[in-house]
Amino acid sequence: MTTRGRPFAPGNPGGGRKRIPEDVLEACRASSTKAVKILTGILTNEAARDADRIRAAEIILNRGYGLPKQAVENSGANSDPFNIMSMTREEAKARLAELRAMDAGNG
Repeated sequence: MTTRGRPFAPGNPGGGRKRIPEDVLEACRASSTKAVKILTGILTNEAARDADRIRAAEIILNRGYGLPKQAVENSGANSDPFNIMSMTREEAKARLAELRAMDAGNG
């Protein structure tokens, strides 16, 4: 099982991502106005492909308003509602082992 790119996983003791150097951040910020102008140009260019115009619109909206919230549904056995607080310690350990086994099978 690889832990590369997985925050707080074993082998990543610091957790999270590495800090981006300040000079890189400053260079990106300095180009942000130009980037928005390019995206706006694609968005308003009727000769551009629809897919490109839609993607430009998504990027602009996501930066301006943030990504849309995603619904998350937790369910237990038989698609019943899942409530970890109502589980015994043994049930929680068993469920965690089950989830780890599922993760190992997908990784």
